[in-house]
Amino acid sequence: MRRFLALLAIFMIVSVFYACESGELITKEQYGPKCNGSTVNEFGRCNRNQYCDTKGDEDPSNDECIRLREDCDCVKDGEKCPEDIPHSNGFGYCMLGYSCSNNICHDCNEGESPCRDEVNGYICVKNMNRDCTACLDGFCKLGSACVPNTSVNACGDSCDDCVAKYAQRASCKNKLCVETNCTVGECATADGRCLNLETSMEACGEECKDCRDIANVLDVSCEAASCVVKTCQEKFCKNGNTCIHNDTHCGAECIDCTNLENVLNATCNDGSCIVDECKSGYCKNGNSCVSSDTQCGADCIDCTSIDNAASTVCDAGVCKLNSCVEGYCLNANECIKNDSNKFCGPNCTDCASIIENAKSTSCVNDVCVLEACESNYCKDADSCINTDLKCGSGCHNCSTLPNTNSGECRQGACYATSCKSGYTSNGRVCCIDKAHASVIEDNADICSYECNTGITECNGVCVNIKTDMLHCGGCNAPCAGNCTDGRCSIKRGCQDCLEQEACCYYPYPNSGFAGCYEGGHEGYLCALPN
Repeated sequence: MRRFLALLAIFMIVSVFYACESGELITKEQYGPKCNGSTVNEFGRCNRNQYCDTKGDEDPSNDECIRLREDCDCVKDGEKCPEDIPHSNGFGYCMLGYSCSNNICHDCNEGESPCRDEVNGYICVKNMNRDCTACLDGFCKLGSACVPNTSVNACGDSCDDCVAKYAQRASCKNKLCVETNCTVGECATADGRCLNLETSMEACGEECKDCRDIANVLDVSCEAASCVVKTCQEKFCKNGNTCIHNDTHCGAECIDCTNLENVLNATCNDGSCIVDECKSGYCKNGNSCVSSDTQCGADCIDCTSIDNAASTVCDAGVCKLNSCVEGYCLNANECIKNDSNKFCGPNCTDCASIIENAKSTSCVNDVCVLEACESNYCKDADSCINTDLKCGSGCHNCSTLPNTNSGECRQGACYATSCKSGYTSNGRVCCIDKAHASVIEDNADICSYECNTGITECNGVCVNIKTDMLHCGGCNAPCAGNCTDGRCSIKRGCQDCLEQEACCYYPYPNSGFAGCYEGGHEGYLCALPN
């Protein structure tokens, strides 16, 4: 066992360190392990059938290449084992754990001979000579097994069936079939004993079979005139009432690994069937083959277990996602958190890519929100508009300025170029026309005015104090009558004149009462003295 483990370890090391690159081949000289000392080849390695013994010290010069095993004696026309021999490594050697005899790489136990078999490739036969040409003394060949040649079923060197000649009265004496005096229900043994065929393991059933002659059996009994196999020898398994080599039937239950449900290819390893490949429409899940409708691809992936997926399907061996759970969106067959600027909302929208000329964006409540635009563009709702069309950071439409017919954008600001009737431009905005006033052209956002020549500003309003009824002759001088040339007069009869007034004719030159004289009459005016 220690030698086997050491060989196995060496084989694993060689396998790891000598994997070829694409297009390379391992040569015989390169196949062996790296080593030091005087026994290495020109590549600084041991040969392929050697291992490196470091002697357990730190001095590499003491290393020595030791032969792994003798050349296989499986010889055909002077050649070493061909690659098609089962359990051969293709270099003329049996694989680790196998021995070589009769052109066969085998794992037979001591005392067993490996013999070729059309069904299994080879079988291990007890009591057979090395060349598998004849059974050892005291045994005869019955089928593929060598059995004692003294039973009524296998008598003499030819394994004669005495029961076929003499039924239950048959016996085998001195390697010859003879007739005995046994009664019905009994079988004769080789030494002439008559045994109950219902229960005797040595002479069981109508054929008086010795149950112990069943090939590779370990424990057997005779029950109701039939041999019943209990257990089999090592490397064999119980299949009905026979013992089959577990190269083809596996474990204590003798399972046929090639006949597992939905399995295309399987091997037996340490008493257990190992699934290698499944039939079409099935995938390998652990050590079984399940329908690819629920498990997908060669790796048998459970599509329903994919993170954050709400709906999936297996398509041509690949899990395809149809939809994602809330809070995630589908992108490149993957469910991604949908609250980022790159993946926003149920459609995994890239906010920066859907808003042209955007400088910065964000994802708010599954909706892309525009935050700022690139240079020469302004933010208009959720779009970036060229400032040739819309003006300034506020993206204003200059043609819609209040009271304008047309406008233009200058350096990010709107300027009115034509005003509606009743309005005049100050160079920037349209200002309402005011009586006796002119708009100051100062390009300001707020309208400013100045009073015309000969016009007075009263309380922020431009008025003609010569005619204004509220400012007659001066600011805040209301007139209930007529304001003429800055003077207030009221047409009344002389009888209505006040005490301080005089009734005079108007106009009258050189009058002390502004052109009036005393003694007025109907139609005259009441006027204050000048």
